[in-house]
Amino acid sequence: MVTGGFGQLGSAITNALIANAAKVVVLDISPPGSGQAMPSVLNFEQVDLSRAEDIPNIIDDVSTKYGGFDVWV
Repeated sequence: MVTGGFGQLGSAITNALIANAAKVVVLDISPPGSGQAMPSVLNFEQVDLSRAEDIPNIIDDVSTKYGGFDVWV
């Protein structure tokens, strides 16, 4: 999982993970830009991580939907 995966730093991390055959879930408050292509190994979840009390539910939801995760950046 990459938080802010469509931003400048986040997209570099996302691209590096994809280049190493990782399946990536991007968590971001905003969807990708209209001109931004999403590789098939990339999944997107629109979430707001600014509320700390929501994070456990977000983790549970993403883990259930995608079968867990190994790394959270």
